[in-house]
Amino acid sequence: NQDGSCIQSISIILNQDPKRQVTLTHSGDVLIYDQYKINLPYADGKEQYEYIMLVKFPLSFKNLYSYSLDLFEIRKLSSVFLQVKTRIGLQILYDREGLRLYLQADGRWKDDTVGLCGTFNGNMEDDFLYESPVGVTESTPQLFGNAWKTSSACILVHDSSQMDPCDIHLQSEVCFIWTALSCEDTKEYSTCVSTCGRTCQALSVPETCSSDCVEGCACPFGTYLNSKTERCVDRNECPCYFQGIDYPPGDNVITSLGKCHCSNGVMNCDNKIGE
Repeated sequence: NQDGSCIQSISIILNQDPKRQVTLTHSGDVLIYDQYKINLPYADGKEQYEYIMLVKFPLSFKNLYSYSLDLFEIRKLSSVFLQVKTRIGLQILYDREGLRLYLQADGRWKDDTVGLCGTFNGNMEDDFLYESPVGVTESTPQLFGNAWKTSSACILVHDSSQMDPCDIHLQSEVCFIWTALSCEDTKEYSTCVSTCGRTCQALSVPETCSSDCVEGCACPFGTYLNSKTERCVDRNECPCYFQGIDYPPGDNVITSLGKCHCSNGVMNCDNKIGE
């Protein structure tokens, strides 16, 4: 691509249904149905569905499964990674700045994957398998990548460097970590952080958190992320998220629940008005 990005978007489609599609864009937006921008964190409703996962670059999961679960749980897990999680054993971590994409599949997907991430079958010899009618296993990463081109306009990649790919990866990781150490003035860097339960919004709408963590910048202990300003603040500086509206700390409003006061990120309401 002209801006040097090799990942323009990532789309997760369940049951090949456009109404069950989430798209992560290179600009950082998260879309449902490939058009409606959503705020994070986001969880889809619980329904009974058959699931199949497709991604817009060549990667596929071939079997179908039926579960009654949240279809998607999406959050900005740190300043670096977006997380898309399903309870059918699939998780995506996307770093749009560092152009890294991690796909994690649990054991129920064994023997049922094909594409750029390789085959999940315990055999390291066929990870460069191109699923053609004859099932060709390419000999180099460049030939493998070229085989999965989705457009004839894409330029063929040639191996112009003899440097070991692991050496290249190591150097990019070192550069990335050095850059990541320069967090915004209210945040601090760690190799294992999570924003779950650490935002002002989570004070108003409690979240169920797991042990998932990734590298990135996050708020120091005892402070909370204000998603509007992207700055860490003390709890008494947190706005309140109430009935779809943000209220500044200390604000007093009259609602259907009575007179409400925003304090420490929580809207407290008294329905005894006039008594």
